[in-house]
Amino acid sequence: MGRVYISPTAPDEFPINRFRNMAISKVGRPPARAVAASSASQLIRARKPAQVATSHLFYVDVDFVPSATSYQDAKQLLLKNREYSQDRTYAFVVPAFMYAGSCQDVKACLKQFGDEIPGTFPQLMSQVQQRKSKVMAFGSKSAAQDSTDYDKWMSQGAEEVRPIECLSNLRYEPYVIVRKSDLLPSFDERFTGYGKNKIQWIVHLRYLGFKFMVLPQVFLTHFPHPPSDSKNSWDSGHRQRMDKLYLDFLEELHMLAVNRGTKLQIRLCEEASGTPEEDEDSPMIIHEDGR
Repeated sequence: MGRVYISPTAPDEFPINRFRNMAISKVGRPPARAVAASSASQLIRARKPAQVATSHLFYVDVDFVPSATSYQDAKQLLLKNREYSQDRTYAFVVPAFMYAGSCQDVKACLKQFGDEIPGTFPQLMSQVQQRKSKVMAFGSKSAAQDSTDYDKWMSQGAEEVRPIECLSNLRYEPYVIVRKSDLLPSFDERFTGYGKNKIQWIVHLRYLGFKFMVLPQVFLTHFPHPPSDSKNSWDSGHRQRMDKLYLDFLEELHMLAVNRGTKLQIRLCEEASGTPEEDEDSPMIIHEDGR
């Protein structure tokens, strides 16, 4: 299984050694030009998914810490569910949480919270009960993660790989493990900066007919840190340019799907905003919420 390692400065600086425990040597160190990448997608674009030397890859932002045994746990789950893991049209969702905390700089964050990030499922559940950790939200909203259904995930069997039957909204952008194949798209290099790069990739997967399965008891936790330069630039006007590009991108995907005759395998839930018919017959218009 491949993992993509992303660092904003140097591999030893951020966030915690748990990233290096995921055997990143199987993918390779990032090239020198990518070491200073400000977002995960920039490194992925430098080393495209098709260049990964292993059967699967796990796409994750630099400021997320995987659960302590996530590599071993995910590997065993994929081996036990070969009918899905060997199918190149399945994406395996790893739920994302965020640790409640704030600090002035990365070094202060590491000193203050370095030992607080949950490493095991029981530790995470304890922190959720204590409200130290919660479902990951971008800005003030959690729509980007809602379709995972975290209530179901918290009671999901330790060996149960659960399918996502429908989407609660069109804003879904989970972190996923996917099988390497020629079907797997690269990131669209027109998207730059803080936002839209991950969701454009996830939406592209949907238009290619991908289905989503949620892995049990494997998770990520967002590590607290001050706002990045990329986020500040995004809020200062770059977002508007990327928003316009994103709508154009959705039109392109829709036309591509029409021309190929591709059918979406996961639709909007009936109670979601919009209708399943609108979802399939027109480009997906995402309600903006800061990303």
